[in-house]
Amino acid sequence: MGAEEERHLYFVIRSLVLGLVSGILFLSFVWLLGTVDFGKAVAISILVFVASLFISRLFDAPITSVVRRILRLLEKREKLRKLILRYL
Repeated sequence: MGAEEERHLYFVIRSLVLGLVSGILFLSFVWLLGTVDFGKAVAISILVFVASLFISRLFDAPITSVVRRILRLLEKREKLRKLILRYL
């Protein structure tokens, strides 16, 4: 795996992990509030975006280690790695 391919794969996997964190935060807010209209959804989205930035900086080392572990697993699965690189 080349350096450029590894960087691209690292970026894609890290984005997926942080997207999952943001999704979990958003769903947690919706679950706590019950129903959400458009105004609340926009406010929650802004809050979740700021929180995800904070979480990504606060937990940079653990997130990086999780992403590196995923990359090591993908080294053994070339078809899955190429699929991710092609479509994500």
